[in-house]
Amino acid sequence: MKPKGPWLNSTRLLKNYPARMRYVRRRIMQDMAEVLYSYLMMTIPDSEEFRTYKESIKVVQIKGLEKSVAFAVVSDRNAVKLGDLSVDEAMTTVVYIDHAGSTEPPALLALVMQTNPWPVELVPHGLDSKNTVMVHRRVSDAEYKHVRRITMEFISANKDIIKGAGGSWGRAEKGQQESSQMKSLPDFMALALRSEFGINMQAKPHWRKSVRKVTGGLSEIIKNDNLIRKALYDWLFKEHLGAPVPYDDTMEQKEFLKEAGDFQKKIASVLGGRLQ
Repeated sequence: MKPKGPWLNSTRLLKNYPARMRYVRRRIMQDMAEVLYSYLMMTIPDSEEFRTYKESIKVVQIKGLEKSVAFAVVSDRNAVKLGDLSVDEAMTTVVYIDHAGSTEPPALLALVMQTNPWPVELVPHGLDSKNTVMVHRRVSDAEYKHVRRITMEFISANKDIIKGAGGSWGRAEKGQQESSQMKSLPDFMALALRSEFGINMQAKPHWRKSVRKVTGGLSEIIKNDNLIRKALYDWLFKEHLGAPVPYDDTMEQKEFLKEAGDFQKKIASVLGGRLQ
């Protein structure tokens, strides 16, 4: 007796079945990340305040994992010069200024760090970009006015000391680093959390909505992927036997945890578990 028909095809499917399952798991995770990205593009507010944040969102494959595969939706931040912020942005943006090195900070930087955050317009000239790390954050009008008042009081009390340490305002002196040329990273995580939970702004949740849609529609995501169906049911399918096709964008696991670990925990805690 010779086996034939569907039974024979089933035995062929079982050949290299672990490789088929690895391929399917990878496809499911990639699909979920890409669908999450699509939902976010539809739910992130389409306004100037959220423009650069929305443009920074992308899908990456996480590298540095020993035995597993992971994809994520992240915000890819690029540093911008303070002087490149629009007038509207600058009037609602504060800057957190910190030391980049492990040694003692220069005198001017040590003074400036005493009263974080700073309004963009009041950041003094003279800071050394090699020793300085800046992160800027959009805030409400009331928050901006409060920060500006506190900063003006600090400058008034320490103006001579700041100038003696090499700081100035107005036109930069010869040899000084202009504050407008200093680069700063946008704090998109703070903007996302403020929007998500309505912290000092109108709530505009988009991460929780999008994650719920993805997890609730998992069966539909799998059903719509023709490659998953072929890997599960077509014995002639061979893509699982080759090396996985590299994804366009990648991010090291350590970098992901540093950039998005805390944000992931905050969102996941509301949803009742860890996001994978």
